[in-house]
Amino acid sequence: NVINNGNTFTNSVYQLSIPLGTEWKLIGNGLLDWFAGATVQPTLMLSDPSFFQKEEYLTNAEGNAIFRKWNVHSTLETFVNYHLTKNTSLKLGPQLRYQFMPSLLPAYNVSEKLYNVGLKLGFIGNF
Repeated sequence: NVINNGNTFTNSVYQLSIPLGTEWKLIGNGLLDWFAGATVQPTLMLSDPSFFQKEEYLTNAEGNAIFRKWNVHSTLETFVNYHLTKNTSLKLGPQLRYQFMPSLLPAYNVSEKLYNVGLKLGFIGNF
């Protein structure tokens, strides 16, 4: 939500991303394994934010024409995979995600952090 002069603007952004990557098993005994992985993720923006807040935080501008339609992300990760049962496992580990280009087109000079650090937590089931 963007709030300005008592008005609230709600933005929703929808993106489609297709991760292409690989995982390498570093060590393990079948019950507990350690992996490293990497992906490249071409990303298409399906909807633009209607409004965004300008740097001076006093005015809003329409966002439809200033956001990139395509971008590319990548991840580097390491995680442990713990087999709970024969058909289920739990994955846990740190992940670094990088965005290759700013979200806004080059004509708009807005500072943006292009990386994120997170924690991967996954439950895998084979049914």
